[in-house]
Amino acid sequence: MTDFLTAPKHHINLNNYYLKAIEYAKNVIDFENTNIYIISDDIENAKNKTYLKLFPEKNLIYINNKIYDEAKTFELFKICYLGCICGHSTFA
Repeated sequence: MTDFLTAPKHHINLNNYYLKAIEYAKNVIDFENTNIYIISDDIENAKNKTYLKLFPEKNLIYINNKIYDEAKTFELFKICYLGCICGHSTFA
């Protein structure tokens, strides 16, 4: 959901970024019938994000990124045919 959680020089609050992206996506995606994949190396922190309350809980699928390397994570992004909302430094 965010990265650099333990590196204060690099941490920024992405809540507004995600909220705006989700609001935009709601206009083109039927969230009631779409699975939302949350890829994070801190699943418990990800589950506590308030913006995830905008989605039906039954459609949230959490994937622990600690078991995947960057290449496998990129593969997961590629199969999202409706697009992705990525963190600010994802594959930059």
